[in-house]
Amino acid sequence: MKKFLLLLAAAIIVALGLTGISSAYFSDTEISEGIIITGGTTELQVDGQVDFYFEFDKGTIKQGASGTATIELSNTGSTDGVADLRIMNLVNYENGLKKGEKKVDGTPGEFEGELGAYLLVTITYNGNPVYLPGDGDAVADMPLDNLNGENLILGGLAAQDTRIVEIAWELPGGVGEIIKSDSVSFCTEFSLGW
Repeated sequence: MKKFLLLLAAAIIVALGLTGISSAYFSDTEISEGIIITGGTTELQVDGQVDFYFEFDKGTIKQGASGTATIELSNTGSTDGVADLRIMNLVNYENGLKKGEKKVDGTPGEFEGELGAYLLVTITYNGNPVYLPGDGDAVADMPLDNLNGENLILGGLAAQDTRIVEIAWELPGGVGEIIKSDSVSFCTEFSLGW
């Protein structure tokens, strides 16, 4: 019994010693004074302007035509950010049905044009593909109609850095008379956040 009590006492002393050692690891306190936290800024310029919109007007285009709009995005702020592009307010106009178009187009309404369904768009950011959110499809030869309302994450834009956005478009040959008098309008909005 005496041995048992001695062993029990030794076990209690060892347990108390281990508790003291382990509590030393978890009870660290640091006190700092004079900390100043300054928030940085991200400031976006589109083609050198403090404007978040880009105007794209090609007038009348023919089947088989293509082109590229090049836009320069600059972060003139002090903090790195992430640039994005939103295509919005897309409207397809029918503009009446012209000769030949009447035979193939059954939608004569003012806002029932088909050009946005056939106008193909490819968007790159600093030479890299831009992807649709969610499904991950690259915006490459994609109908303009599919991009309406999408918020496209372009990628990082470091403070005091400039990147290039290219919006290439093509109206393939062989589309036919269905788009003969149609037009399409849309807005682009660029933003820069964290």
